[in-house]
Amino acid sequence: MKLANQSDSGFITYGQLFKCLHKFDWVGNGSQQKLNKDLGAVVYYCVQNKLPIVTSLIIRQNNNQLTNQAKQNIYDCAKQLGVTNMQANVELYISEQQEKSLNLARCDGALVW
Repeated sequence: MKLANQSDSGFITYGQLFKCLHKFDWVGNGSQQKLNKDLGAVVYYCVQNKLPIVTSLIIRQNNNQLTNQAKQNIYDCAKQLGVTNMQANVELYISEQQEKSLNLARCDGALVW
C-alpha cells in the first residue's frame, strides 16, 4: 500500500511491485510466475482479513490499466476463496475493490508493499 500511496494515481505497475518485493528488475517469464504467486498470496490475505482486494491497484505499464484477464483472475480467485458478497459483474466488482483499496492506501493502510 505504501507504493500505491506514493503514486499520484494510487495505482502501481507490476514492475514496480516486483522490484520492491524482490529487489531486482523484471526479467521476463520467471518474474511473471514469481509475481503471480505473490499476488495470489495477497488476495488470500485480503480475503482472510476482510480487506479490499488491493491487487486491483496493480496495472500494466503500457496501458495504465488492468487487463480484462487480470480483472477476471482477481474476481475468480476471490470467489474461490469464499467471498460471497460480490457484485455479479466483474467490472463492477473490480471498480468497487479499486475504490476501497484506494481509500485504504490514502489512509496508509494495514498492508505494506
